Amino acid sequence: MASMELTPTDLEDEGDRLVDISIAFAALTTVIIGLRYYAKRFTSVSFGTDDVFLIAAYVLNLGMCALGIVMVKIAGVGRHVIFIEENNPALLTKWAQCILAFEILYFSSVAMPKLAILFLYLRVFNWKGPMRVVALGLIVVVAGTGLGLVLTACFQCRPINFWWDHTIVGGTCIDVQAFFHASSIPQFVLDFFIMGLPLKTIWDLKMPTYKRLALVLIFMVASFGVVASIIRAKTFFQTSAFSDRTFASVELVGWSIIETGTYIIATCLPHLRPLIVKYTPQWLKGLVHRTIAYTSSSFTTRKTTHRADDEIELTGKTLVKSSAGKSMLPGQDDGSTFQNRDKSTVSTKSNFDTRPSADIVDGRPWNDSGNNIRVTNEVTIESFRKSSQNKETYF
Repeated sequence: MASMELTPTDLEDEGDRLVDISIAFAALTTVIIGLRYYAKRFTSVSFGTDDVFLIAAYVLNLGMCALGIVMVKIAGVGRHVIFIEENNPALLTKWAQCILAFEILYFSSVAMPKLAILFLYLRVFNWKGPMRVVALGLIVVVAGTGLGLVLTACFQCRPINFWWDHTIVGGTCIDVQAFFHASSIPQFVLDFFIMGLPLKTIWDLKMPTYKRLALVLIFMVASFGVVASIIRAKTFFQTSAFSDRTFASVELVGWSIIETGTYIIATCLPHLRPLIVKYTPQWLKGLVHRTIAYTSSSFTTRKTTHRADDEIELTGKTLVKSSAGKSMLPGQDDGSTFQNRDKSTVSTKSNFDTRPSADIVDGRPWNDSGNNIRVTNEVTIESFRKSSQNKETYF
């Protein structure tokens, strides 16, 4: 059988691009993960559930990066399929086996950073009631979606080796191209729900507007992962994964690595604040603080009181107790305080619970000891009445 004449286009090799992406994100995620846990030295934040899922995502992402390099070296990824069929058809079997392993790693790893973010929300915001139910519901949906996709990838062909050996009699496969398309949609839909979950809680915090805006931006850094997820989905819909499968795998595998790596980096960014605070020069911190405060004041019409960096506005309830033993709000009179008494006593007591706003950024739970402040303010006013000449004197 005469060999087919190959064109210059058929001789292209894009494998080095996938190798570069794999090495870059393996190194970048390693550095960011290292900085995240180095930053814990400057805080009292303990090791939590979100850390477990983040480390799992990191390990799986390293596996994806390593597999991306292996696919180039032993499975012909980067070459056009027509070139491989002419020169070394056995590589296509290795490609199918590598792609199956990559699917399982990807569907597992992409769920892990999302679970880490959701468990971070639960630890930081200490939600009760409906918000906690919504967060737990999202955890179940993310975990269930990831598990379902992994199981579908494992059983996409029956028997599974029919995926790379179509000579097996009676073997069947699902429409894998449609499966790839369908799996892309739930990922970024869930991302939007996860990003929007803490926004109302952050905006209701009693702190200056510019600090609330900063917190919103910090907790929306996961939007970087959403961008990568959308680009990956667009690539999957625009590229046929199987017509020129070894060449198309550079884009498809590359964007999958970028997406998962970006999620990991985005999950770590809020925890790097202690390093920024420690190593940023004072003049630069002052400049940034003044710039943000000035910008914030231009968007509000109310008068804003400037607070120190570690302050948060106090809120609480004040109870007034009269000498008759009745609890009232300030300004109320129980009708007996100054009637037929030579002496009346009015007591007010206020309790305020607060913590530094930096605790939210650093991921400290609400009940973390050492940062909570309870302010108790108690005032007692005694009044005396003289009945002579129908005049009342208070002193």
